[in-house]
Amino acid sequence: MPKAAIYREYGTSYDQIKIEEVEKPVALPNTIVIKVKVAAANPVDTSVFKGYLSFWNITFPYTVGYDIAGVVESVGDNVTDFAIGDNVFTVNWGHGSPIDEGIPVSGGAFAEYAVIKASLVAKIPDGITYKQAAALALVGLTAYQGLATLQVGAGTKVLIVGGSTAVGQFAIQLAKISGATVYTTSSSRSKDFVASFNSADQIINYNEVQWENYAELQGIDAIYDTVGQTGTFDKAKNVLKSGGRFITIASQEAGHDPSAHPPLAHASFFGLSGNGEQLSYLVNLVKEGKLKVVIDGEFPFTNQGVVDLLEKTAGGKSNGKNVLIIS
Repeated sequence: MPKAAIYREYGTSYDQIKIEEVEKPVALPNTIVIKVKVAAANPVDTSVFKGYLSFWNITFPYTVGYDIAGVVESVGDNVTDFAIGDNVFTVNWGHGSPIDEGIPVSGGAFAEYAVIKASLVAKIPDGITYKQAAALALVGLTAYQGLATLQVGAGTKVLIVGGSTAVGQFAIQLAKISGATVYTTSSSRSKDFVASFNSADQIINYNEVQWENYAELQGIDAIYDTVGQTGTFDKAKNVLKSGGRFITIASQEAGHDPSAHPPLAHASFFGLSGNGEQLSYLVNLVKEGKLKVVIDGEFPFTNQGVVDLLEKTAGGKSNGKNVLIIS
């Protein structure tokens, strides 16, 4: 029987997550089954496990993870875009949360097989590794969709708070690709790493100056917070232009009503939505050399490997994504 890393209740210690034998999933209509080669970890994995997002009402036992890269094992009825043997990747995520209509199983990445809604899946082009694809999925979509929500593009100025975070790394690159003027924050430790993407016009070292006091940011068009430090939204309101836009993926300070903070045009928490077509666009940017994917750590599919992976991801010091080698 195939194996998966599962937990049966919310917990505090990652060693409560165990690799166990599970039933092999079956392709339902509009879905495909993927033989997983590589999964990637994200901070949300640890938050879900610890019950911080219990309002999502996940069903136990729960298989860890959302980012998957692998090979199509089988296809369900009505699926015409994929065939057995295709190299594919996905983030198993609905509209703003991992629970959504048509998603047969929430989570499911840290497993030998996963059943996924076909519209969430994209093919991996030649020259792209399973590791790159898995590492791109959730954070790449979050960066891309967040920038679209902020209406970042040519002629706009955007601040990415947290240029070294997994989402921040992609956000600064995609913002520059869009033609925007890009500012970002970084510590002294990670400044060189952020600079290596050649995307930020200005890197603000927060060990030396607070970004809200940085003169060039006054009247900026948009701020994308990937860190969630207390007080970030209040600082943003003092910097953004009238009609400016703010999103955060790491704090509830702005709430969930985008229109609740005039004179800002938009200010709220932001959550991604799974989208196979957008993943295809992003992975082709990687293939073209326009978007860089950095892998920090690789971990084996063992009980200890899962623990070490999640601990490293939760530590917040990674320079790039951490991946789990399934097969």
